[in-house]
Amino acid sequence: MFIKKKWFLVYTCVKLETMYKAENLLANHGILYKTNSFSRNLTSAMRDFNSGRLPLFRSGREETIYRIYTSKENEEKAKFLLSTI
Repeated sequence: MFIKKKWFLVYTCVKLETMYKAENLLANHGILYKTNSFSRNLTSAMRDFNSGRLPLFRSGREETIYRIYTSKENEEKAKFLLSTI
């Protein structure tokens, strides 16, 4: 029987460099993780795509949010390690 593993959010950041540091830290300690990124600029463009209007892009820097998820067993250890970044 296949048991689906649940993933819990342990870290959120907005800089790609910080995301790489967090990934390396978890990998060096043998913690399995999943990542997810969310770009506000992309969602603004996709929201306006079907309306036939020109897409409205936000000015300034790109706003991407990076998230790291781990299993319940590794949640506390990962949060502790990531608090050092």
